[in-house]
Amino acid sequence: VNGSSAQVMLDQNLLESLMDHPLCISAADSAELEAALWADTAFLARLGVMDYSLLVGADTVQSTLVVGVIDFIRQYTIDKQLETLLKSSGLLGGSGQQPTVVSPKQYMRRFRGAMSSYFTVMPDSDPQLPHLNPDS
Repeated sequence: VNGSSAQVMLDQNLLESLMDHPLCISAADSAELEAALWADTAFLARLGVMDYSLLVGADTVQSTLVVGVIDFIRQYTIDKQLETLLKSSGLLGGSGQQPTVVSPKQYMRRFRGAMSSYFTVMPDSDPQLPHLNPDS
């Protein structure tokens, strides 16, 4: 959210925006976010669900982010399995490139990798650095 207007971005738009405006989170928040996303995506993969998104809301006044997994209603049904097979084989064009429709387990891995690249982990304010002995 930028001021009073909301903006929805696609992945490429978000990546370009992150160059100038990174989504900074603490190491503790990063660990908590990763644990939640890993649990949620494992659950969705077990249910055969693919093609979900992460919604990120930014409150610039309070300097907080709110996140949630959304759009998780698409299951990897026989039509999606066939689409994956045809697209990856190159029969429908695409020269055998990685298909956009993938199995729930593949989608889970791709989603986790993408999410880890979207957030910048900031060091803690009190990093507990080892004390150096000036005499050594």
